[in-house]
Amino acid sequence: RHRCPIAPGNESIWKPGDLNILFENIVDNADGTGAYERYNPIAYSRPMRKRDGTAVPGVEKDGPWVINLENFISAEEADRLIEIGKVQGYERSADVGKEKPDGSHDSKVSDSRTSHNTWCQEESCTEDPLVAPVIERIANVTGTHPRNSEYLQLLQYETGQYYRQHHDYIPHHRDMPCGVRMLTLFIYLSDVEEARVTVCGKADS
Repeated sequence: RHRCPIAPGNESIWKPGDLNILFENIVDNADGTGAYERYNPIAYSRPMRKRDGTAVPGVEKDGPWVINLENFISAEEADRLIEIGKVQGYERSADVGKEKPDGSHDSKVSDSRTSHNTWCQEESCTEDPLVAPVIERIANVTGTHPRNSEYLQLLQYETGQYYRQHHDYIPHHRDMPCGVRMLTLFIYLSDVEEARVTVCGKADS
């Protein structure tokens, strides 16, 4: 709020109903473009009714949108992200702490998460020829722009490490130009049975 106040005319990228439109386009090909068919989208959870009010066949429980996209990145891209994580080095994951006078926030180590992470925020990562297309692909799939998302967060889980149930909402973002987190996209960089590292991209409004 102190460093980056909301400017007059600062409009939200998402309007009411836009998220339903996005997800129905992804899962139902509602716009008829077939743009998402290459990912074989599957909805694990979704609202019982479409935005036009019609019931969704086979959906008996109302839920939030949770979808899976297959083959989102190539094996080469996944290997490169894993390599960059190793080069940068991982630190113990931390939560957002108290606000400081300059408007930034302390980090707070919590027992609710024991993973390690690093951020793809330097040009050596964001402009990497194998990583940059992934960042652009995330923006294209979510109907946003790279400037409307946080940097990719690389997460590493060793055996026994975890992140307990939580939500990605950060209260103090509500009155900031970035807005609150609207979407979270996880990319699993190894087989689920052997998962050690994931990429987490979060889009703001």
